[in-house]
Amino acid sequence: MVQLCYLEKYCVWQYAPELPRAVVALFLGRPLSSLVYQRISEFCCQIDNERTKPYSIVELIFQYIEQGSTVTNESLEWLPNLIFTLCAQKEHQICIIKQCQVLRGVTSLITSGNYKKPLRDVAAVLIWTASCIIWHNINVEERHFDTLALCINLTPQLLPFVFLIL
Repeated sequence: MVQLCYLEKYCVWQYAPELPRAVVALFLGRPLSSLVYQRISEFCCQIDNERTKPYSIVELIFQYIEQGSTVTNESLEWLPNLIFTLCAQKEHQICIIKQCQVLRGVTSLITSGNYKKPLRDVAAVLIWTASCIIWHNINVEERHFDTLALCINLTPQLLPFVFLIL
């Protein structure tokens, strides 16, 4: 697997289009060792850089969760770092796109009819992760205004649910 993470000339989305979805399901749905979580995180960051792909890893994570699939407590320890790395440690435009995907995913998750007790821990981790991403990106000068605009656009959708949750 380590060799696969460093193959620059091959695009995993072209020769194994379902592999990223399966890797996300493995990452979120199974208790794994720390080393495996670390390797999967590295792999996800590597393949998420590739230009020819139908989905981002962030989108696949939210699709998995919104389908009602099981998310292990162990994966919740690794998920924030993975999402933060994908959304805050890349070039400007990629960060803004992925940040938007996270915020829309969180909004969709907490405003959906499927927001039940088992998802509350997952939602709490994702809300906390999104707030860390916003905090970081709003302090990066080149991302400041894009981050602010995105938050302003999503606020009307979230406000009714903030009062329900509190």
